[in-house]
Amino acid sequence: MVNFSWQWKNTLKPGKGVTLYWRVTAAGGPGGWKGKRSDTGHFTLKRSDRLQPPRLVYPEDGRSMSRARVDKDHVVFSWEKTEDNLDRKILFSRDRDFRSIFRQVTVEADHWAMRKSLPAGSYFWRVALHDGRGSRKAVSASRLFELRDHEDLPLVAPKDGADISADEAGKSGLGFAWKKPDLRGNYLLELSVDRDFKKITRAATTDSVKTTLWNLSPGNFFWRVRLLNGDGGTAAASETRAFTVREGMPEPAVIFPRSGGDVTMLTENELKFSWRPMKGVNAYEIELHQLVKEKDKTRDRLVLSTQTADTTYTVSDLNLLDVGNFYWTLRAVKKDRNNRVVRYGKKVKNNFNINLGDSKIIIISPEIQVIEDDRDK
Repeated sequence: MVNFSWQWKNTLKPGKGVTLYWRVTAAGGPGGWKGKRSDTGHFTLKRSDRLQPPRLVYPEDGRSMSRARVDKDHVVFSWEKTEDNLDRKILFSRDRDFRSIFRQVTVEADHWAMRKSLPAGSYFWRVALHDGRGSRKAVSASRLFELRDHEDLPLVAPKDGADISADEAGKSGLGFAWKKPDLRGNYLLELSVDRDFKKITRAATTDSVKTTLWNLSPGNFFWRVRLLNGDGGTAAASETRAFTVREGMPEPAVIFPRSGGDVTMLTENELKFSWRPMKGVNAYEIELHQLVKEKDKTRDRLVLSTQTADTTYTVSDLNLLDVGNFYWTLRAVKKDRNNRVVRYGKKVKNNFNINLGDSKIIIISPEIQVIEDDRDK
């Protein structure tokens, strides 16, 4: 792309115009080469005594900003270059029609930095051009912006609407996490049983972007996080999220094989695991492990891991089994309508041994057996 500028020096009368045509011809090639010529374009020049109003650049219309961010980094209001011989004024108003001017500032350049924020609320801004006698010559369109008392603080975990088992929350605590804004201060995590936080159930203060709460009772909760500045005010605030802590599911009651038992497989061609049904459970997770002795250590070998909706599971492939020590784990699983796991129960572990029982061989037929000794051959 080639840029080309050109100045029109002729005088045009007000309201009159002239149409100009233009084209480009390539030149500078070898001798006798006829340069290619572009299509012909045209444009019209017209004199106007009406001054064009400033075109606003930043902030864009509808911009939302925190007051803390304005005070820390400042926000620069800018517009396209205007006539140097005119005075510029930036005006702020609570209403779009500027019936009441909240604040106005005379500026010398085509931008102005707000170093101290206005009170929280919604404002409109525009730029006016005045001559030396104070007469307004042009005014820009207006734009809306919002100043908030706080910065946004994005939450990470738990997700909104999370379903958490009381057993899991009691064992490792319930972890809360959020993103770090570019502001300093301590974080205040708040829990409540109502969305309006009329009563704070639990609260924790930390200088980290994560914390853990312990011993949460079953129930429905709402949580939020605020970043507090040095004066105790809110510099950043999160959205409000909800989560549920549900009663933990009890351990399944195992029928076979029980922990510490022996399983004789000499005459069996399958191994059947069984347990009692549980209310509110739509699946069970079962794992089978073999403890394999290797020299001076014991290796834990996972034989199988699966889920079933039944209260039994049969291993028919005897190649998976062997004589020795095994254990199997079982836990209840809660799934939603989309077959996604929403909650696990506690695992119950059962150790057992597989053997062949009494393996003495009794020969029934033939009644007479002849055993030849081939040592003399």
